[in-house]
Amino acid sequence: MYRWLRDRGLHFLPVVHWVERGLYEPGNSVPRFHVVWGTRPELAMTLIDSFRTQMTTGP
Repeated sequence: MYRWLRDRGLHFLPVVHWVERGLYEPGNSVPRFHVVWGTRPELAMTLIDSFRTQMTTGP
């Protein structure tokens, strides 16, 4: 998913919080919290545009 989003011009802000890591939970060391930079709905529009293209042209 990361590469697919990057190929469509989206960038990620690497921020690490204990909340996303589960703090003391075993086996939960990979961050799962993502921040879309800016205030526009860029992530949603990128996904929606891609889905619309897939509906008309196929995979």
